[in-house]
Amino acid sequence: MVLIAIAAALIAISGSGCTEEVEKELDKLERSTTNNKALNRKVAAIPLGTSVESVKAKLGKPDDYQVMNSSYGKSEYLYYGQWQLTFENGTLDSKNKY
Repeated sequence: MVLIAIAAALIAISGSGCTEEVEKELDKLERSTTNNKALNRKVAAIPLGTSVESVKAKLGKPDDYQVMNSSYGKSEYLYYGQWQLTFENGTLDSKNKY
């Protein structure tokens, strides 16, 4: 729904003679949507219990990374796009999409 609204706004702008800029923005939006779908499929295919190293090998370098050590063990958080992958003591414990 949001994509439709963005596309409609860009099309409205195109009436003012900015078609090249609109086309660039639509291309960027399409690539982003395609990349998100591909990432969603990749993340969905990774089972819980997978090691941190295996996830990084499949998804590449994360956008962000956090580590927390406590008396319960080591928690690691890898962020890929809208995904937060949580690892407890080196194995994938949860996958959350925001």
